[in-house]
Amino acid sequence: MIIGVVGFSIATGSLTSLMTNLDSVSAKIKADMDFLEVIKWDYSLNPILYEEIRQAIKFEVEKDKTNLIWFVNWLPNRIQMDLTVQIHQ
Repeated sequence: MIIGVVGFSIATGSLTSLMTNLDSVSAKIKADMDFLEVIKWDYSLNPILYEEIRQAIKFEVEKDKTNLIWFVNWLPNRIQMDLTVQIHQ
């Protein structure tokens, strides 16, 4: 019973940490996009340049796979393999 409680506590803590990291990434994206909007209106940014910057912001976030790697490593081995195969297909 104690092992179950400890396991549940570790799992809950890990998931909470993961959700916090994802929230911070989402907040950074939103802050970057909001700042880009301010620049767009203050400096009459060219729509083509605006779109290129917006895509660059999204690319940087998608390129950062730190949270994904941490999450996959946290999973049991069998599920790690299944998820890794699914991601790479």
